[in-house]
Amino acid sequence: MPHNAPTPILVDALSKAYGRGTTITPVLRDITFTVDRGEWVFLVGPSGSGKTTLLSILGCVLSPDQGRVEVLGHDVRRLDPHAASQLRLRHMGFIFQRFHLIRGLTAQENVCVPLTLQGVPEAAARRRAAELLDAVALADHRNKNVRKLSVGQCQRVALARALVTNPDLILADEPTASLDGQHGHAAMQLLRDLTARTGATVIVVTHDPRIQSFADRVLTLENGCLCSGEQPADRPDNDDSTAADSTAADSTLSESNAAEPATRRDSELQPILSLG
Repeated sequence: MPHNAPTPILVDALSKAYGRGTTITPVLRDITFTVDRGEWVFLVGPSGSGKTTLLSILGCVLSPDQGRVEVLGHDVRRLDPHAASQLRLRHMGFIFQRFHLIRGLTAQENVCVPLTLQGVPEAAARRRAAELLDAVALADHRNKNVRKLSVGQCQRVALARALVTNPDLILADEPTASLDGQHGHAAMQLLRDLTARTGATVIVVTHDPRIQSFADRVLTLENGCLCSGEQPADRPDNDDSTAADSTAADSTLSESNAAEPATRRDSELQPILSLG
């Protein structure tokens, strides 16, 4: 994104509710904040506080009922479904709690999916996917079916897929929920190292206090309201050995398939899962 580009995220007096008539349930109430280019912002708060709904609006899947939301210079309320789909496909990367890798495809084929949807020629897509898999220390596993990868390896495939199009904005929904502490830290360090090269903006919804030190700012939601925005202390330094450490730690994980079907929690984000 050029340096003179608009603020990646601008949210002003955002409100969102579900239901009709007397059964309306407010989910987000008068939320206001901005996110700068390259900033890492974490959304935290108890279950039901509106974090996933907010992430869905930032991903142009849902539209606010009131207020203004601009994502990468686009007014979310003015986007038709095709425009929203193209914005997601060409400028956003997504990381999910259960990864949502495609069963039956190899690691490289999964990473190629966003490029294929963009119309990138197969040979170029495979080269780019191989570059990303090498960056996440999975070069030797690129031709393996994702069913045969460990949980930690599947997470790194998901990271590579999210980054393969060089997105301006990355949205992550509980990206470490399926990982132990060591793997969660390694995954976030790897994501920070890779996005530092591109200047991508990163928004993370998480309940995991172990990774909050990676944030530049933490926004706390409660009962649909924005309670605070804080800069965490003791943010970890970049560690070039992260990928190797993550590879070694994979042996501690079950080899069960991590490419699980969508859960109820992910229902709001279903339109993203096709990446188109």
